[in-house]
Amino acid sequence: MDLQLDGIGPLYQQLARAITGAIEQGQLVPGARLPSTRELAAAVGCSRNIALMAYRQLLGEGYLLAYEKAGTYVSPDLPVTSRPAGADAVLALAPAGEQLVRGSESAEGLWIQRSVEIDFRGEVPAPDPLLTAAFRRALGRAVRADPSGAAAVPAGEHPLRRAVADRLARRGLVRGPDTLVITGGLRPGLDLICRLFLSAGDLVVMEDPGYARTRAMFESAGARVQAAPVDGGGLNPAALPRDPDTPVRLLHVTPAHQFPTGAVLTAARRRAILDWASAHDAFVVEDDRDGDLRHHGVGVPLLAGADRAGRVILCADLAPALARIAPIGCVALPGDLAQAAAAVLRVVGQTPAPLSQRAIGELLATGEYDTHVRRVVRGAAAAREVLADAVAGVLGGDAEVSGAAAGTAAVVWLPHLAGAAGAALEAACESRGVGVRALSRYSAVLPRRAALLMDVGGLRADAIVEGVRRIADAYRQVRADGSC
Repeated sequence: MDLQLDGIGPLYQQLARAITGAIEQGQLVPGARLPSTRELAAAVGCSRNIALMAYRQLLGEGYLLAYEKAGTYVSPDLPVTSRPAGADAVLALAPAGEQLVRGSESAEGLWIQRSVEIDFRGEVPAPDPLLTAAFRRALGRAVRADPSGAAAVPAGEHPLRRAVADRLARRGLVRGPDTLVITGGLRPGLDLICRLFLSAGDLVVMEDPGYARTRAMFESAGARVQAAPVDGGGLNPAALPRDPDTPVRLLHVTPAHQFPTGAVLTAARRRAILDWASAHDAFVVEDDRDGDLRHHGVGVPLLAGADRAGRVILCADLAPALARIAPIGCVALPGDLAQAAAAVLRVVGQTPAPLSQRAIGELLATGEYDTHVRRVVRGAAAAREVLADAVAGVLGGDAEVSGAAAGTAAVVWLPHLAGAAGAALEAACESRGVGVRALSRYSAVLPRRAALLMDVGGLRADAIVEGVRRIADAYRQVRADGSC
């Protein structure tokens, strides 16, 4: 009997697992006699006490039976396995699970990040010390006010929903708190939308380039995903499907700040998308992640605010700066669909902890979160200017910066480098200690020209300048290597 120990935990437990593995793989059949504890200890190279402890554990679990003066045997009551020795266990995933695994693998490079000296890849902002301190104070007050901790309300705490409704009204969405449900961040909100609105085979249209993880979520729900091109004015409505024989169930858009290009959906296109949704009986999912981070003027009006036909579902990230410690988002639904959403949340349990909701609701209601937003906007606008100046200084006409009107990221287009060279440029930058993301990572259709998505949030001016210098060096190497 060849037993392989896995090296995890106490030695007697390793030995017990090795014996059960041999039984499950058919090496030890029901009724088979096992060696004595002395023989087992000698074969494995352990003390007899270790072998005794392993046998006792398996006797207690029913794998083995011991007969006085007759030895120890595999229980004859165990089923006979037909699996060949050494065969791996096969996990039978549901089609949705298999699709989600495939989607995760296809987008894997977006969140597996090697350590670099200067990092422009930030997706989740680093916690702001001032905001974190304010959240802790608000959380402390919530705990003192309700030390027992009230049970979660499926739709979310009403004071938070009231504060969110008031906040959304500033950007044109006049819907009451009862139309909102609170989720544990933006992705749980999208998952809720998938559960409510998608069936296997439904058609979903997404912007291209766009969020790879969101595409994986839709596909895991059994939907077919079709790409629609984006330009400087956002999604082009002329590219939307109009065949009545292939109806669209959902259209996913990022109107306020398209990801990753940074384009803002034009007024004419907003109207055209709403008219298209009404005419084709489709729902529009408005993905709003950083619509408040507008560098000039107020936040871009919400598409849902102009919806008069009940076709737009808003999915928003309420406090992205707190995503690492208290992720929270909301879904605003037309009509009375919020009741259905709350019923789903009652089952799947994705509602954030009530005390966290109360603390974040206080930050929104008192304006403390707005103070943070203004601080982020000022810092991001200054950092984006440093980025634009640095790019112009070292790359000149070989590059152009766009998408700089909101958020903390910008796109650096490289018109003399083919889109297929984006991966090579990304690798060349990483070898120089700089983390960037090629736009091609987010594209269903390979872009004609290369571009880099660069997030400057939290970076010092000197780091931005030095990072751009190294990127320029990598760019010249890739061009010299003929990857353009």
